[in-house]
Amino acid sequence: MSDKRFFTIETITLTELSKLCNANLTDNKSGSQIVTGCASLKSATKSDISFFEVGRFVQKFISTIKVDLDNTKALAVFVKESDLEYLPKNVTGLITSHPKQAFLKALEVMYKEETEYSIASSAKISPSVKFKDKSKVFIGENVVIEDNVEIGSNTIIQANSVIKSDCIIGDNVKIESLVVISHAIIGNNCVFSRLCQIGAAGFGYESNEQGHKYVPQIGRVILEDDVEVGAGSCVDRGALDDTFVGQGTKIDDLVMVGHGCVIGKHCLLCGQVGLAGNTILGDFVICGGQAGLGGHLTVGSFAQIGAQSGIMADVAPHSKIMGSPGINVRDFFKLTALTRQFIKQGK
Repeated sequence: MSDKRFFTIETITLTELSKLCNANLTDNKSGSQIVTGCASLKSATKSDISFFEVGRFVQKFISTIKVDLDNTKALAVFVKESDLEYLPKNVTGLITSHPKQAFLKALEVMYKEETEYSIASSAKISPSVKFKDKSKVFIGENVVIEDNVEIGSNTIIQANSVIKSDCIIGDNVKIESLVVISHAIIGNNCVFSRLCQIGAAGFGYESNEQGHKYVPQIGRVILEDDVEVGAGSCVDRGALDDTFVGQGTKIDDLVMVGHGCVIGKHCLLCGQVGLAGNTILGDFVICGGQAGLGGHLTVGSFAQIGAQSGIMADVAPHSKIMGSPGINVRDFFKLTALTRQFIKQGK
């Protein structure tokens, strides 16, 4: 449930909301009722909206979802026309072919993050910093911005973050507290959550009988538009060639992207994923939580890597891989079933 202490919520009528979300009301008489929030079916109140959608990933949970719908107190629910039979009589339907997407649109319409542009007096900003529009930036307490940095319009840099020399930051970028960015060129509409590190030196050493000698990391980090990096995640700069993250890629919390990795467009890296140096991911690759990928290998576009998988060889496009070492997901489930049978027989 959203707490109004933390969010600015714009109320709206059901009719207005249905038009903005391209949905049709099952009862036009209820169109004048005011929507004050968005919530899950379980926690919704009589002035909230929610959504009901049975996707292919949640078929086995339909009974639980149905119970939540039966007992919901929501004013209205986004629902497919084919699922109207499940809707309680006292709940107005917002009919749409994509209920969850319509609900996300409602969240964007109703929940606003209002920014008052200002620069804190405690911020340390080099005179050589170039602002695209200094009147449209927020810079929090104790922020440090070093020489020759370029800052785009409508950019937010929250308290105690550091932008090292010569970095380029695009428009509409949000940098939360305690973030450090160095050796980086950042596109537009990027988001950096707390404590993430962009452009740190990669883990590069040349080893011999005397020990391990550090190899200077002279590459950069380049992030295209609409990239998001979660809290505590690290994207190291390249050793020689640049580390690159493609447009629309989303990186979860506590993810490690090693030096020289190349990540394609619209990839998803879930929590605690680790990419060793010079790993290449194609477009739309998904890596489940805690998956580990060895360095200098290539994962083809649209491949899916299951949680906790260990990838030690190249992965073909559109593959689905699980296990450590990673194998085809069907083979993985067969192997798991056989293992269970052997265990039972052993008893």
